[in-house]
Amino acid sequence: MKRGIAITVLVVIIAVASLFFLNQNTNFLTSFAIAEDNVGVNVDLYPLSREIKPGDDIRVSTRIDTGEKEILDVAISYTITDNRGIQVFQKSRTFAVEKTATVTDTLNIHRTLDPGPYLVDVEVSYKDKRKSEKDTFNVVAEPTEITFGNREAILLLIILIMLIIFFVLLWIQNRRVSRIIKEHEKYDIEHIMK
Repeated sequence: MKRGIAITVLVVIIAVASLFFLNQNTNFLTSFAIAEDNVGVNVDLYPLSREIKPGDDIRVSTRIDTGEKEILDVAISYTITDNRGIQVFQKSRTFAVEKTATVTDTLNIHRTLDPGPYLVDVEVSYKDKRKSEKDTFNVVAEPTEITFGNREAILLLIILIMLIIFFVLLWIQNRRVSRIIKEHEKYDIEHIMK
């Protein structure tokens, strides 16, 4: 009897902890609990190749069909996550829609993104309705290029000037030493001859 009560209490604690955890992540609950089938959302990514270089942009075309005859404020949000679930981009905006609309947005892919697969999540919401569509793309590595900018050119010029000054000073010093050695040799020869 005591064992059954202990198991029941344990199950209740686990259930309460699960609900608490799910309430912390509101996007998880709302995207599944409020999703409506009559909200029409179609997402297309451009370029269609799905392979993007770091620093390129993605155009996202979203067709929204509210099925409502009145003008509604529709919120659309874009989220890009990597294969580990880390969010690397987020953008959102609100606009008015009467029945249907096609929205095209440009998402800037940062040039420091690592190569690999990424997920674009487009979420459309209005009134109490919410619909999410997902699509994927790959960031591909560019061949490494050695660039020579102004900063490097100035640094190279400074090093070149320092080398020229060094060799000029070395040549001047060499001439002085040669002159001193010749004078000493001349003095030694004159001194020996006397």
